[in-house]
Amino acid sequence: MTLISLLLFIFVYWRGIRTLPCPWYVKGGLTGLAGVIAFKFKVIRILGGSYFAPNLPGWFIIFMAWLFAVLFIWGIMLIPIDLVLFFQTFSKALRCGLQGKKTKWSCFFRKNPLLDKIHAYALCLAVIFASIGACYGLGMPRIRHVTVASARVPREADGMKITLLADLHVDRYNDQKRIRRIVEKANTLDPDIVCIAGDFADGTRKQHKAALKELGKLRSVSGIFGVPGNHEYYCGYKKVIACLKEAGVQMLLNENRFLEKYNVRICGITDKQALRYKEQMPDIPKALSGKKEEFKIFLSHRPDTARQAAALGAALQLSGHTHGGMVWGFDLLVGALNGGCAWGEHDINGMTLVISNGTCIWSSFPIRLGRPGEIILITLKKI
Repeated sequence: MTLISLLLFIFVYWRGIRTLPCPWYVKGGLTGLAGVIAFKFKVIRILGGSYFAPNLPGWFIIFMAWLFAVLFIWGIMLIPIDLVLFFQTFSKALRCGLQGKKTKWSCFFRKNPLLDKIHAYALCLAVIFASIGACYGLGMPRIRHVTVASARVPREADGMKITLLADLHVDRYNDQKRIRRIVEKANTLDPDIVCIAGDFADGTRKQHKAALKELGKLRSVSGIFGVPGNHEYYCGYKKVIACLKEAGVQMLLNENRFLEKYNVRICGITDKQALRYKEQMPDIPKALSGKKEEFKIFLSHRPDTARQAAALGAALQLSGHTHGGMVWGFDLLVGALNGGCAWGEHDINGMTLVISNGTCIWSSFPIRLGRPGEIILITLKKI
């Protein structure tokens, strides 16, 4: 993260701040501010004692995250602007070379009034995009309806409703009050079961215990089931799991439960982040144990387990983790890092994979553009 921060700061200063049409003292102030913002994660850790969920006021965490988003988006916008300038300069240099004239690259580095204005406009757009993204990222999740139609659905499960939550990231912003509102919204769906696909909490037990207790108020006919995500390991895995069990969430840690009423088996695994913390590693074969012909619903925080789960007989996988890529277009990169899928529904060798955009979002980068938070209601249909 330090290297990314350093590269972001250098690039934004050299290609953005340095060329802005404003007095030197304004540039100096912007340079100092950019340095603080670029190294926001280190600053937050120094002030709040934690990288993932600092002990700081929620408004301050969000404000710093918004500033970082402005800087990050501005840096991203400067890249195509500079690429256009580079290729324009390169084509001119190439023509000069073919004509036997001296090649000049200095125009790529010297001040360009038009380019300076474009950089300033890009900064204004970055502020607007970051502000819109923060509004969507921090807003209440939408409800999205998904129908999974398959001949594999048992007769008893025809019409079965599953509410999928993921990535609640309980912290100083995603607090008890906010989780209570999400629970109330989810309860309007009257599902048969509720599934929560990991990343329940960040921060200390004191910060998240009361909020996690709200999950016990989720209404369903046959129970609430969950699996851990990678963030559980960052903030005290055993304490988070204990809180969730106290709240009535049935945590599936390489385990499964047979729901006789629907003739389905609900299965779940731990997260591979367990390796770093010497906890129980994910065991997909163990989680999916049972009769081969059973309709198995598989909970995995990360979607990249889909192909193995499909090969082992899972009929439906429910995942989160990716936040849908957070920003439209970034889902291509995020998908490439997560088994090829970042959001929505996918057929994986006969198994249906449903990936949530996340119900909440990590408050250290709370930006969503085109990938809104969601509570998904999945209805099984036999065909």
